[in-house]
Amino acid sequence: MEKEIHVVPETEDTWVVEAGEAGIGSLHETKEDALAEARELAVEENQAVVVHGADGQIREREDPDLLRLELEEDSAE
Repeated sequence: MEKEIHVVPETEDTWVVEAGEAGIGSLHETKEDALAEARELAVEENQAVVVHGADGQIREREDPDLLRLELEEDSAE
Protein backbone atom coordinates (compact mmCIF):
# COMPACT_ATOMS: atom_id res chain seq x y z
CA MET A 1 0.00 0.00 0.00
CA GLU A 2 1.27 3.45 -0.90
CA LYS A 3 1.95 5.80 1.99
CA GLU A 4 -0.21 8.89 2.21
CA ILE A 5 -0.54 12.11 4.18
CA HIS A 6 -4.14 13.17 4.74
CA VAL A 7 -5.48 16.71 5.06
CA VAL A 8 -8.82 16.54 6.85
CA PRO A 9 -11.18 19.25 8.12
CA GLU A 10 -11.58 18.93 11.90
CA THR A 11 -14.02 21.80 12.35
CA GLU A 12 -15.07 24.74 10.23
CA ASP A 13 -11.92 26.60 11.32
CA THR A 14 -9.44 23.78 11.89
CA TRP A 15 -7.62 21.41 9.52
CA VAL A 16 -5.58 18.35 10.51
CA VAL A 17 -2.57 16.87 8.76
CA GLU A 18 -2.46 13.12 9.50
CA ALA A 19 0.54 10.96 8.69
CA GLY A 20 1.56 7.43 9.54
CA GLU A 21 -0.40 4.44 10.78
CA ALA A 22 -1.05 6.09 14.15
CA GLY A 23 -2.61 9.13 12.47
CA ILE A 24 -0.08 11.44 14.10
CA GLY A 25 -0.55 14.94 12.86
CA SER A 26 -0.86 18.63 13.44
CA LEU A 27 -3.64 21.23 13.62
CA HIS A 28 -3.87 24.28 11.36
CA GLU A 29 -6.19 27.28 11.23
CA THR A 30 -6.46 27.25 7.43
CA LYS A 31 -6.61 24.63 4.71
CA GLU A 32 -3.74 26.42 2.95
CA ASP A 33 -1.45 26.07 6.00
CA ALA A 34 -2.34 22.40 6.34
CA LEU A 35 -1.69 21.78 2.65
CA ALA A 36 1.67 23.57 2.78
CA GLU A 37 2.85 21.33 5.63
CA ALA A 38 1.42 18.19 4.02
CA ARG A 39 3.12 18.95 0.70
CA GLU A 40 6.46 19.56 2.39
CA LEU A 41 6.20 16.27 4.28
CA ALA A 42 5.07 14.47 1.13
CA VAL A 43 8.18 15.53 -0.76
CA GLU A 44 10.49 14.65 2.15
CA GLU A 45 8.87 11.24 2.75
CA ASN A 46 7.89 10.45 -0.88
CA GLN A 47 4.22 10.16 0.03
CA ALA A 48 1.02 11.28 -1.68
CA VAL A 49 -1.17 14.03 -0.24
CA VAL A 50 -4.86 13.15 0.07
CA VAL A 51 -7.30 16.03 0.67
CA HIS A 52 -10.68 15.29 2.22
CA GLY A 53 -13.86 17.36 2.14
CA ALA A 54 -16.13 18.23 5.06
CA ASP A 55 -18.04 14.97 4.49
CA GLY A 56 -14.86 12.93 4.85
CA GLN A 57 -14.77 11.93 1.19
CA ILE A 58 -11.53 12.23 -0.78
CA ARG A 59 -11.58 15.35 -2.95
CA GLU A 60 -8.07 15.42 -4.33
CA ARG A 61 -4.88 13.35 -4.46
CA GLU A 62 -1.47 14.87 -5.15
CA ASP A 63 1.42 12.75 -6.37
CA PRO A 64 4.75 13.28 -4.54
CA ASP A 65 6.74 13.35 -7.80
CA LEU A 66 4.59 16.15 -9.19
CA LEU A 67 4.86 18.07 -5.90
CA ARG A 68 8.65 17.74 -6.04
CA LEU A 69 8.71 19.13 -9.60
CA GLU A 70 6.52 22.09 -8.57
CA LEU A 71 8.83 22.90 -5.66
CA GLU A 72 11.90 22.71 -7.90
CA GLU A 73 10.26 25.04 -10.44
CA ASP A 74 9.29 27.51 -7.69
CA SER A 75 12.82 27.57 -6.26
CA ALA A 76 14.35 28.08 -9.72
CA GLU A 77 12.36 31.28 -10.28
